[in-house]
Amino acid sequence: MPSSHEWIFIENLTATLKPFQEISLEAGKADATISVIITNISVLKISLKSSDEHANGYRSCVNLCCKKDLENFEPSKPIVVACLLDPG
Repeated sequence: MPSSHEWIFIENLTATLKPFQEISLEAGKADATISVIITNISVLKISLKSSDEHANGYRSCVNLCCKKDLENFEPSKPIVVACLLDPG
């Protein structure tokens, strides 16, 4: 049985990884569109930067690990316009 410290770790880690699960489920749907995926990745970037006093250390670690992959993700203006005109 996990100790109270281990339960806190598990809860914080679960809260940190939850956005990844949600995005993975959305992107894996048969009817997923690029506009949904772009929006979700943008929300993920914001989520990783948000401060939560309990999960902040975990988010910082995950943010550092994902930074290389996500830092170059900036949709171009034509892609954003296309997503707005045809949201899915």
